[in-house]
Formats: sequence, structure tokens, C-alpha cells
Amino acid sequence: MHKSRQVGFTLIELMIVLAIVSILLLVVAPNFGSFVADGRVNTAKSKLLSSIALARSEAITRGGQVIICRANAAGDDCAGNGIAANSESWSDGWLVFSDVDTDEALDANELLLVQTDLAEQTTIQFARDDMIIFGGQGLLTDATGNLFVLADQEFIIGDTADASVETGLSIRSTGRVRSCADWKLSTHTCNDSN
Repeated sequence: MHKSRQVGFTLIELMIVLAIVSILLLVVAPNFGSFVADGRVNTAKSKLLSSIALARSEAITRGGQVIICRANAAGDDCAGNGIAANSESWSDGWLVFSDVDTDEALDANELLLVQTDLAEQTTIQFARDDMIIFGGQGLLTDATGNLFVLADQEFIIGDTADASVETGLSIRSTGRVRSCADWKLSTHTCNDSN
């Protein structure tokens, strides 16, 4: 006669496994929020970087003015048309358009790209107000078409869920974009060497 043996876990084994899983969750869970926030910031940075590259490339290809402007809340027009030294939030997204008539306003058949699908927690600040203007040679220009010769123009990209997650992008007057590898959180500045 065979005795049947039961297979399974004892209560003590189950409690030990639950204790180990609980300890692991306590260690991993706080870092998971930063991991997710870092992903959101990097995604926004990549989208902004590619939009700036598109605008510059289109300006050179078309031989005319191409503008990136911060989007209004609806995402269908520019939120403003200033290029003063006012820091503005670009967290609602941005538009890229070929400004054929050089009036610095989005008109019919000028729109090239709408970028408004950013995570709600993403914050983007730009030091120069509402728009970036690329001239026909791919250089930054001001509203009158003159070359923009000020220092690098910086975007600060962060996340409201984790204030320690932040990075920056700099646009040089030549139109080149630099992604900051050594971002200093306390001063919101890039410490990369040129």
C-alpha cells in the first residue's frame, strides 16, 4: 500500500517568502519613482531635441524662417509671440511652423509639427519667452531677422513628481543644440565644458 504524500508549501515557508518580498519592496519602491520621473524627463528632452533639429533643418532646406513656439492650452496655436528675456513654461507643448510671410504668427498651411503629448508631470521652462526663430541659414535670429548673438538659450526640463530629476538643453546662436551631461540642480546650469 502506497502512502500518498502531499506537495505544497508549509505555512512557515510561505511566511518567509512574504517577509523577503516585503523587504525587497521596501528597498526598491522609493527608487522606482525616480526611475519613472527620469524616463518622463528624458522623453520630453528627446522630443524637444528632435523638434529643434527639425526646425533648424527645415529653415536651411526652405531657405526661410522657421519658428518653434510654445503651444497654447488647446495645442492649436502659439501661446504668445515674444522673444524677450522672460522665462515661460513650455509644459503644454510646442508647435513648429514655416513662417513663409515672416509675420511670426501661425497661418494656414505653415504648420510642420505639433508636439503636445507630454506627461502631465513634465515641466519645461525656456529662458527666452515664447518662441525660437531660425533664419534661412539655420542660425538663431530675433524678430527683425538679425542674428541672435546672446549666450546659449537654455531649456530646463523637470518633473513635478520628483524635484531631484531635472536636465537642460542649450541652443547656441549658431542653431546647434547641446544636451547637458553635467546638470547642476541647485543653480539650474550646465557644467559641461564647451
